Amino acid sequence: MRILSPDMTTLISLIFFFLAGFTPGFSQPQTNPHGNIGIDCQACHVADSWTVLKNPMIFDHNSSTRYPLTGTHQSVACLSCHRSLNFSQINTDCKSCHEDIHRGTLGQSCEQCHETMVWGPLSHGNMLNIHQRSRFPLTGAHQTANCTSCHPKSSQGVMFKVSSVLDCFSCHHTDYKTAKNPDHQSLGFPVDCQQCHSPFAWTPSSFNHSLFSFPLTGTHAITDCNSCHQNSTYKGTPKDCFSCHKDVYQTAQHPNHVSGRLSTLCETCHTTISWEPSTFNHSSTRFPLTGAHVLPSCESCHVNGQFSGIATDCFSCHQTDYQSTLNPKHTPDEFPFNCQVCHSEVSWKPAAFDHNKTTFPLTGGHTTATCESCHSGGVYTGTPKDCAACHLKDSQSALNPRHSSAAFSTDCASCHTTFGWEPAQFNHSLTRFPLTGSHTSQTCESCHSGGNYTTIPSTDCYACHQADYQGTTNPKHSPTSFPFTCETCHQTTSWTPATFDHNKTAFPLTGGHTTADCASCHINGQYTGLATDCKSCHTPDYNKAVNHQTQGYPVKCETCHTNASWSPSSYNNHNGWFPIYSGKHKPSVWSSKCVTCHTVSTNFKVFVCTDCHEHNKTSMDKDHREVSGYVYNSANCYSCHPDGND
Repeated sequence: MRILSPDMTTLISLIFFFLAGFTPGFSQPQTNPHGNIGIDCQACHVADSWTVLKNPMIFDHNSSTRYPLTGTHQSVACLSCHRSLNFSQINTDCKSCHEDIHRGTLGQSCEQCHETMVWGPLSHGNMLNIHQRSRFPLTGAHQTANCTSCHPKSSQGVMFKVSSVLDCFSCHHTDYKTAKNPDHQSLGFPVDCQQCHSPFAWTPSSFNHSLFSFPLTGTHAITDCNSCHQNSTYKGTPKDCFSCHKDVYQTAQHPNHVSGRLSTLCETCHTTISWEPSTFNHSSTRFPLTGAHVLPSCESCHVNGQFSGIATDCFSCHQTDYQSTLNPKHTPDEFPFNCQVCHSEVSWKPAAFDHNKTTFPLTGGHTTATCESCHSGGVYTGTPKDCAACHLKDSQSALNPRHSSAAFSTDCASCHTTFGWEPAQFNHSLTRFPLTGSHTSQTCESCHSGGNYTTIPSTDCYACHQADYQGTTNPKHSPTSFPFTCETCHQTTSWTPATFDHNKTAFPLTGGHTTADCASCHINGQYTGLATDCKSCHTPDYNKAVNHQTQGYPVKCETCHTNASWSPSSYNNHNGWFPIYSGKHKPSVWSSKCVTCHTVSTNFKVFVCTDCHEHNKTSMDKDHREVSGYVYNSANCYSCHPDGND
């Protein structure tokens, strides 16, 4: 709640006195002299006297008006703002009360820079915040500069808006004109100050040399421009190294650049990081340096400062090494001059000769043998390549087996390899008797007795397995004329169990025959001259079967029986007598039982037709009145109806 000042109380009292003297009476409605403010009179006046104001008054400017009082506005007298009785006709903008000493050049809104807490002068922090929202945010040294440095005072003593272009030169043209190191004006430097200067510090300045096709790197990145731009010459300065470093080139002695006719492109060997030590990229020449070549000094190869016309072959530098070598002694007839055939740039020793590029590649144990073990006497050409040339003594001294007496081949590679002289391996597959199965694990002596490897009796099985043949008892081979071709029943994988392929005989085994024991058919060891008909073995089965003999059944068992199973049996030739497999007498009619028609089990020649049909003698007699010789019995039925049809 705001308390009215004494001046406000006097003003209201005068207003009341004035109204009391010129109005007809208090009882009539009056027009509010304060305007249409919508505030009750008793908010400020008391009932006893119009001139007496409440103290404190209960009028709240913040909640009752559209203009809350903040900062210093809370302590000023009401008449400072309300200069007439009509309180509703006052403006709320700052300039209605505060004169704009800037003449409108800084805008019409005072609150952009000023605030109700304090009118001025503004704090440095507030001014910076205000400036950051302007078209020229302050950075670097601009933040500490006095406002009047850029905003000059007018004759009236007020600060005005900067109306000139916001480029550096507008404020710093004096600095530009007075600069002497270098002289900006005489040298025609650009007026775009920020190319070299920054708002954080006017000096030292920095120039972006990268924008002018000559970036400064390494030791070039110095601050003294005059070291390159002598006599303040900044235009037309050459960019090649030799222009500045010509004296260094001419005085260089290690190596002498002039006599060595070295290139004037300094960057070929030198860098901007450091002039020394220099590096030359030998890879860009016809002789790239690798291995041990990267370590020697230049003079080791470039004698007397000769850097051009140098030969690139090894012998040119290593002729002395070639001629002084004794192990082995190098001679033009034996060893070529191209050293790289045996030597490498990584290390001169040990030397390595790629034997794989010759007609005798080294493998296995040959790779670790010394050169002298084969090239005796220093002879490296014309050396024989066959095994016997080096290993003849090994062949002659071999005893297990004895090579010489067995007339073994001198081609050692037939049994031996370069990876190991022992154990030796002979490829029996190259002979007339390849080894398979159990033969592969036998020792040579088990077949080649007495060291005989050339006059072996035969390659048939019986030659070695005669004792096995004669000693076999189940079945006994010898008296039953078993063939001598053991492979008919035996195989090299295993001698037992033996297998005989009955399908290659006149009686292939099928069905139950495949599981029968040999002796069940070959009685008493008889394997030849056996009959192949069923009756020969199955006569006992025929004789004990019910009615086979009395009914005169055929002795061809296969007529009713199969190899798959002896029983149940089936007779499939009934159609020769009477069709019972299809038509009116199909199996479903007689239930697949012979006794349906053959009522006498001991005599299948007896059959009955009338028991199956819905016939009676009276009706049959009537139907057959016209049939000559008609008699009502099964035999007569069959004689007229042999196929079972009407």
